[in-house]
Amino acid sequence: MLSRSVQAQPGASLYFSPASGTKKVGATFPIAVLVNSGGQSINAAEGEVDFDSNKLEVVSISKSNSIFNIWTTEPAFSNRNGTVNFGGGLPSPGYTGTNGTIIRITFRVKVAGAGSSTEITFASVTILANDGQGTNILSGLGRATFSIGSPALPSPTPIVTEKPATTPTTNKNITAIQVTSPSHPDQSKWYANNNPEFQWTLPADATEVLLVLGKKSTSIPTRSYIPPISNRKLDNVADGVWYFNGRIRTSTSPDLSFSYKFNVDVASPRSFEITRIDQNDPTNPQPQLSLATSDDTSGVNRYEIRLDGGDPTTVSQSLVGKSYALPVQFPGKHSIAVQAIDNAGNTATATGSFEVVSIDIPVIKSSLDKLKTGETFHVSGTAKPGYTVRLYSINKNDRKKALASVINIDNTKTTPQTEAELQKNSIQVAETKSDQEGNWDIAIPSPKSGAYTIYTRAIDDRGAISSPSNTKALSVYKPGIETILNFLNKSWQVALDFAANQWLWILLALLGIFTGMFLIKEAYPALALEFQKIRYISNEYKLHKELGTKTKKTIVELKLLNNDIKKELALLDKIEQHRGLQSDEKYLKEKLEKYLQILKTIR
Repeated sequence: MLSRSVQAQPGASLYFSPASGTKKVGATFPIAVLVNSGGQSINAAEGEVDFDSNKLEVVSISKSNSIFNIWTTEPAFSNRNGTVNFGGGLPSPGYTGTNGTIIRITFRVKVAGAGSSTEITFASVTILANDGQGTNILSGLGRATFSIGSPALPSPTPIVTEKPATTPTTNKNITAIQVTSPSHPDQSKWYANNNPEFQWTLPADATEVLLVLGKKSTSIPTRSYIPPISNRKLDNVADGVWYFNGRIRTSTSPDLSFSYKFNVDVASPRSFEITRIDQNDPTNPQPQLSLATSDDTSGVNRYEIRLDGGDPTTVSQSLVGKSYALPVQFPGKHSIAVQAIDNAGNTATATGSFEVVSIDIPVIKSSLDKLKTGETFHVSGTAKPGYTVRLYSINKNDRKKALASVINIDNTKTTPQTEAELQKNSIQVAETKSDQEGNWDIAIPSPKSGAYTIYTRAIDDRGAISSPSNTKALSVYKPGIETILNFLNKSWQVALDFAANQWLWILLALLGIFTGMFLIKEAYPALALEFQKIRYISNEYKLHKELGTKTKKTIVELKLLNNDIKKELALLDKIEQHRGLQSDEKYLKEKLEKYLQILKTIR
């Protein structure tokens, strides 16, 4: 129980008015419960008034002209226990003053009793400042003392003296019992549920249940339920820490009591914005963010960050207000969503976007377009001095699998450790450093046979990864294939020069089909190029043969052919300006230009 003496230190206090006097037996008198805010603004108070139930009894309680208009504990009295309980408040700006009325109590004097005086005191008092924090600024409690005189007329009978002999129920033993809450099962946790439910077990001789919802575990239950109830659901309880207290009166066994703490928070954290701190360094691969919000009731528990719609990453509450570095990001624009989650599970979400600007992109200057398996593959180029240059060789026939491996390599900033793993993932990766002049050269064993795309990225000391460089095409074939290809090429040349009958053409065609079926899987990129050359040579032979029997009709056809060749050359020029020509395209252009020259000589 708090001290009942008024202290001199600054703060708020409760007192009675009047605080003294003489009252006769049988007389009624009012007494006001007043608050002195001590110069500060208050918005709530609760407490208990204690009196001697053998000498006084409450006739009525009035809230008229009270400074409070919200009641968390409806004013109620118990003449059996000698108590008056109350709890109320008012919205901001609250109350500031020295004599604010909370309630008025009307007492009746029952009997003079020993000592011919009685005291009225306070207990379990809380006065809360209007500071947004609910600070208890109680500094003192008053008391009232009244002398009790003889009644104006003689007492009709001495029966009143029998009342003190009655054993007061307040002295009856009380046993604590357990109460459970299906809606708020853990008293230490916060819940986004403001409709709590409670359950308890009634003894066989239960006669009455008293309940109260208060801000303290010592709040005295005053709301009576007869017949007794064994469960209760509350609706729309305000956010905060609460105590659901109860007492079960019984006819023979000791009374039972309980107090259940529960925490309510249905409000979301405050809205907030995502702020990028490193605005002066757009190439930073790990953008620095500031995350800062608050939650008025249960507090922010954590943040969850989603980048580009991916899986969430949890950020500890300890990083609030500090610089948080994102994982390494590729160049380009990225979306971000940050969700603040309080201790009750309520959320507030902020969204935004940011851009990582690419560092200087390397350039491939020299690269072979054909390679035998087992030969060393050289690629060279330029980059910013001191940059790491990472080369990627991706199998075109398994591009999806290879690109997935590339993403994994770049995200972890590591490379596969074995050649077997590289081949399995249809990718080859190698790194080197550019020298002081910015030149670099990478030599790696050739991959397995097939068609590949070659490109590079640059990496600086911070781990920033550039956008991809220009690309190069690579055709890899097994060593034995080259001899066969050379043989086929020479065979076609001889066959074209001496082909005099139809059977030789058929034989050569069958040989080509058989060889193609046998070699197409391993040597397709190289064979495609050789067959292209053979087709061009065949066309050239036919052209010379037709020119030997020139007619008027042939001249017209030659003009049409001349125009078609010019169109083809114009198309190849456009392709060359856009991306450069592949080896077979270059060969085609050379032949078309040669045909055009031949046509000019015969016109």
